[in-house]
Amino acid sequence: MAHINLFPLHTVLFPGMPLSLRIFEERYILMINRCLDQNEPFGVVAIRQGMEANGPLPQPQQIGCRANIIHVERLEHGRFNIIAIGDERFAIQEIDTANPYLAAEVENLPMILTPTMNIERGVMALRPWINAYLDLVSTLHPENAQPELLLSPSDFPEDPLALIYMAAAILQIPLEEKQKLLEEEMGNLLLFHVSRLYRREMAILRQLGRISAINTPQTAALN
Repeated sequence: MAHINLFPLHTVLFPGMPLSLRIFEERYILMINRCLDQNEPFGVVAIRQGMEANGPLPQPQQIGCRANIIHVERLEHGRFNIIAIGDERFAIQEIDTANPYLAAEVENLPMILTPTMNIERGVMALRPWINAYLDLVSTLHPENAQPELLLSPSDFPEDPLALIYMAAAILQIPLEEKQKLLEEEMGNLLLFHVSRLYRREMAILRQLGRISAINTPQTAALN
């Protein structure tokens, strides 16, 4: 087991994916300073119950992801902008509340992905779904465009597991569903669930697109 400081958030971090944070609370300024001083990662855990900021320490999910800090921008009053990259998943074994922030004893959870012909075919089939999803989301909701939705096929990783995790991170689905994807132990099952979610979300978005197309002339006429 290893000891790691925890950053509870209303988000799920996947291995290999970037995370941008503005650090402004005193407890997390202290935590990030300690991580920087000791050249250590911190753990990102989705919040099961509670708030991100300005309140009691929240209750975290059991499964999280290590985050390696790759960029720091120091601001006034000791605040930071940081960019971190998701690394290994972990499972919390014991919570430590000795500091103003959460920490825990954790065990690593390496993903099992056996390279097979079915995995290769599944990953190849997933790529066009990602392209179609990115195009449709950017068309329907351009005002909500996020950095992870501005990817092009040339940005997609070649590694199958990295691509599956990227696909999972891109999906705009409830936090609870993303957490279930992070918790999946087998790569082939993760691929299955991610692919199923893309089919579901694309069906929903296409229906929303049809409704929007029907309503747009009426809205224009009213204006």
